Amino acid sequence: MSLRMWSGKPYRSKQRVLLETKLDRIEVIRIDEKGIIKPPGEGSILAVMGQKLCVLEGVNADRYAQADGFKDWNEMREWFKAEHGLPFEGVALYWQNDPSSATGPATPPERKEDSR
Repeated sequence: MSLRMWSGKPYRSKQRVLLETKLDRIEVIRIDEKGIIKPPGEGSILAVMGQKLCVLEGVNADRYAQADGFKDWNEMREWFKAEHGLPFEGVALYWQNDPSSATGPATPPERKEDSR
């Protein structure tokens, strides 16, 4: 997968490559005032017990938010509250080459130009 953005006017400017990678998995998430609700990780004790949801709060919510480019959980919650309203339901994309994929979504590497 190649994630790109226009460097200027759409369709009339070069594209910048944000990330070239393979998608590892997609998770449905819900963000509310208390935390981030998502399915438990494969092989985790919650998954083995048949639990359907995992609630990330406190330090775990901070790690998840930081992996997505926020300073901490409070900043992430306030951004989603202002931009989308809470509760927010959406998807988190995890990339195959992302070392933070165990805790949260990928943060794109340094951007590079593409002549396409």
